[in-house]
Amino acid sequence: LGIGGMQLFAAEAPGPSADKLKPRITDTAKRLWFIYVGLTFAETILLYLAGMGLFDAVNHSLSTLSTGGFSTKNASVAFWNDNPLVQYITILFMFLAGTNFVISY
Repeated sequence: LGIGGMQLFAAEAPGPSADKLKPRITDTAKRLWFIYVGLTFAETILLYLAGMGLFDAVNHSLSTLSTGGFSTKNASVAFWNDNPLVQYITILFMFLAGTNFVISY
């Protein structure tokens, strides 16, 4: 990204210091992608094991982590009111998706 990209990164990245997370921004982007894919996969598996169908689990995982709030059902997550585990998993991953992973490097 060069000098301008690094200045933009330093202005947008929250945290106690503006140091580089890794030597290259591309390495940081790859690491964040791995975190996102890992969380998506983990939530999909947990929702599937909690009683959601695979299609619904994948869609709700993608929606939860991107904080889109979309659902495959008209009642959204309330469709699974008889299974509170689905809602607990969704709440946990909403929290994790909003977590700042910059500080954990």
